[in-house]
Amino acid sequence: MTLWAMSSAQLYTGNDLTNLDSFGIGLLTNEEVIAVNQAGRPAHPVSTASNQQAWYANNGDGTYTVALVNLGSSAANVTVNWSDIGLNGAATVRDLWTHTDLGTFNTGYTSTSLPSHASRLLKVRASGGSVTANDDDTGIKYTGSWQRSYNRGLGDYLDDVHFTQTNNDYFEYNFNGTGIELITEKDSSQGNVDIYVDNVFKQTVNTYNATRQSQQTVYAISGLSNGSHKLKAVKKSGTYMLLDKLRFSVPSAILVNDTDGAITYSGTWIYNGSCGFGDYQDDVHYTQTNNDYAEYSFNGTGIELVTEKDSSQGNIDIYVDNVFKQTVNTYNATRQAQQTVYRISGLSSGSHTIKAVKKSGTYMLIDQFKVLSNKIQINDTDPGIIHSGAWSLNSNRGFGDYNNDVHFTQTNNDYFQYTFNGTGIELLTEKEAGQGDVDIYVDNVFKTTVSTYNATRLMNQVVYQITGLTPGSHTLKAVKKTGTYMLLDSLRVTP
Repeated sequence: MTLWAMSSAQLYTGNDLTNLDSFGIGLLTNEEVIAVNQAGRPAHPVSTASNQQAWYANNGDGTYTVALVNLGSSAANVTVNWSDIGLNGAATVRDLWTHTDLGTFNTGYTSTSLPSHASRLLKVRASGGSVTANDDDTGIKYTGSWQRSYNRGLGDYLDDVHFTQTNNDYFEYNFNGTGIELITEKDSSQGNVDIYVDNVFKQTVNTYNATRQSQQTVYAISGLSNGSHKLKAVKKSGTYMLLDKLRFSVPSAILVNDTDGAITYSGTWIYNGSCGFGDYQDDVHYTQTNNDYAEYSFNGTGIELVTEKDSSQGNIDIYVDNVFKQTVNTYNATRQAQQTVYRISGLSSGSHTIKAVKKSGTYMLIDQFKVLSNKIQINDTDPGIIHSGAWSLNSNRGFGDYNNDVHFTQTNNDYFQYTFNGTGIELLTEKEAGQGDVDIYVDNVFKTTVSTYNATRLMNQVVYQITGLTPGSHTLKAVKKTGTYMLLDSLRVTP
């Protein structure tokens, strides 16, 4: 069934459909698996060089469908690396057969001891960063006399391109995100390409160069509203037009812990810290009283409600902007932490309110909200960040930092700077007793001194933010002034 779903093929069954057992019914009626088949995006392998294989399909909306397959004669670990499927940044993983959220993973996911001739079907959702669609991606629609050239040896992404020699041939690609880049070769045999976004002509780009250059960004747009968009590129001149790959930006989710002061708890809610079950920041709020509720107002285009599932829990009614949306079930026979039980996207950019009301079960828990916004989160490891001085990378910290890592320095006057395109930026770091003051500059103008000191460790703290900048290029600079350490966790850019 996994192979059927990944192939987007028709299903033929020899079973007596009037006499199926519960297992057979479960196989044939799993809505999430059926959705993979009906999406019409057949998967292809990362590699078939070994018996442990990862097959994937880029869905064009910041998600991938991934099948891990063990063709060997004994149990083995099977891994998918995000870089191999074109994903730059962390991602959440969901098992589509068991309807289980498996967590957030920074560089890839491994199914340990996958039995012989077994498979797992996963939905991988980018938590922020960029998603790459190769020229052979099934979501790209080519119109005209396009051909594929592979094993080129010229430095193209995945060593292949699509090309045409006919003027007015074009390709189109629908994506969900806030921006996109068109990446191709430049060469003396190439010419002009007209670019359209959402059916509006944007500009003519020139792909000519006297000598061949591979993986060149010839068009980029950012600052789009977070949602569905279409890129179209039309050949206008030159002997050839080539497409190597597309890369689109996926806004990151803003993580809001259950302790956030903006969450309103109505009723007899109790805080439980140090849970030890794998909850976000190891804590939850809970209530045992029906019709108690939690309410949270946010600015963004969507939101996720994340909680535990357990045998002691039941139904929750969800409202968005005072409109009832659905009843979600948080029951499970065994405890599962960090489960996304409700998700909505595509809201108009602006202020919204989510309300979750306890309806049944012994307990209702709130672990965190994930706010979907147009903001793009930049990890401390991003190559665009310039670290000046004696900075070091600290990975696998286990404290709840973004992507589980930070850069740090112990030397006063060390600094980092980052140039971005947008209208605002936020600096996120830890606060802790070993930290001190940081001077902030924007576009070489001193803005303020911020304190990153706190008696106890706090994670994902916005210590500086600026909004209302003129759209365009700006530079943030942060300089260590006092304290034993200065840390950088991430930056969050408003397009």
